Amino acid sequence: MQLGCLILFTSVFHQKGASHSLKQGEVEEEELKKKKQEDKQVSWVYRHSLSLAFIMLFIGSFIAHIVFGTRSFNETSALIGKAPVSLISFLGSDTFWFGTMQTWQAEFLSLALFLVLSIFLRQEGSAESKPVLASNEDTGDANK
Repeated sequence: MQLGCLILFTSVFHQKGASHSLKQGEVEEEELKKKKQEDKQVSWVYRHSLSLAFIMLFIGSFIAHIVFGTRSFNETSALIGKAPVSLISFLGSDTFWFGTMQTWQAEFLSLALFLVLSIFLRQEGSAESKPVLASNEDTGDANK
């Protein structure tokens, strides 16, 4: 979910000073490139395949979390003599959502830290970082 949101958000939002954003003049060039792609009859699915792949991975992992979480919950419940619960019941339980929200909170915190810190900080030699001596006005040069 974290990487899918990163891909979707960075394709929509442009942050001045962020290494992953384009310069204002490059935005127009990027729009022209997109129109040329559309002229080549590139399918919508292919144009969005990266974010769709991460969405599918998220859905798959969410379903796996429900299935295996239910199994684990029922095994633990059986040890103390409680009746097993269904997948739907587990989906509505506080046990499921507590664990899920803790995971999502950690994911989005790390995503937010990456995005915000990458605006102000540099890492020499990293493709995701702007050149060390570049000002915050020089956005996007590292991606060329």
